[in-house]
Amino acid sequence: MMKGLLLFCLLLLGAFQPLHAQTSRAQPEILPNETIIRVKGEGLVRYKPEVLLVSIGVATTAETAEKALFDNNEKSLALIEEIRAVGIPASDVQTRDLEVEPVYSESEEVDEVIGWRAANTFSVYTRKLDEAGEMITRLFEAGGNTLDGPSFDLTDETKRKATREAEAKALAEGRDQAEATAKALGMRIFRTLLVSDSRVDFNGGGGFIVVTGSRIRRPKVPIEPGEIEVDATYSIEYALVPE
Repeated sequence: MMKGLLLFCLLLLGAFQPLHAQTSRAQPEILPNETIIRVKGEGLVRYKPEVLLVSIGVATTAETAEKALFDNNEKSLALIEEIRAVGIPASDVQTRDLEVEPVYSESEEVDEVIGWRAANTFSVYTRKLDEAGEMITRLFEAGGNTLDGPSFDLTDETKRKATREAEAKALAEGRDQAEATAKALGMRIFRTLLVSDSRVDFNGGGGFIVVTGSRIRRPKVPIEPGEIEVDATYSIEYALVPE
């Protein structure tokens, strides 16, 4: 009985050994004639934004919380109707924030509630960047009086494409650096040992327009989307050998 149990345990241990061998990472062996260098490659690409996000809403004040919210509901419904009218589908509109809060007097001596404020804010996405200024103007003419944004972005497909391009540039730049170093040392690249510390950053997507409690009048709001930078970096180790 004991022999059978021991044999079973040995077989079980043997079954798990290949899996263990697969999950462990063997470190590359450094040959006697190799010199190791580490370089940092960076790749930068620029794309025009494809998506705009802006938060627009309605703020109302009244003597009571109920009246402030009631007035806000009416104006928010009118704003939503105009959002539909400018061609924004329901899937690209989302309620971001709804709040009702007291308004206090500005007196430092008395902490007195003098009214109530209600605010309803919507996040609006659009891919029609050339019409964004006209859209914002129309939404304010329809009753909107708070604005935050805009921020710009790329579609998921373009993000993947830009990431691949930036990474390819980063790897190529790292290779160029290593080749230049090797040449200066009278050596050549023999092999790549390690590629690590990869990172991709998206920059330049944020704009800044904040309007609260006022109205935007004609002409339309000027919007300049600029460009989004996609920056990739890699740390790469090469083994050099004499020429």
